[in-house]
Amino acid sequence: MTERRGAGHAGTSTTQPTHTGVWRARVHEHAAQGDFKPQGIVNTQWAFTKLGLQPSEDVMAGMMKQAVAVQGDFNAQGIANTLWAFAKLGLQPSEDLMAGMMKQAVAVQGDFTPPRTFPTRFGHS
Repeated sequence: MTERRGAGHAGTSTTQPTHTGVWRARVHEHAAQGDFKPQGIVNTQWAFTKLGLQPSEDVMAGMMKQAVAVQGDFNAQGIANTLWAFAKLGLQPSEDLMAGMMKQAVAVQGDFTPPRTFPTRFGHS
């Protein structure tokens, strides 16, 4: 966890977690518990990319496992954003996740519009 040192009472030093550290801990907790729904998975991956943070292997493994479990609930935008985030983070989705995303992409293929198609193609390349 990222920490910040600050002055405590009477000049003593205290260690406090930064907001980023607290956020990472909460993400880890949710990933371990399998609490993520498609929108939560997509939003969390987007946040990692926007903050320039690399998620830990166990967090990504938990999110991938949960994404596979709820693959049938992903819409076209969620599929595109999920694959984009993996590409942006330089991570390889598991074979199960890719198979699930491709299966769901076929199921919702009529919902893909040009702005959604590009991130999906980019994320898959």
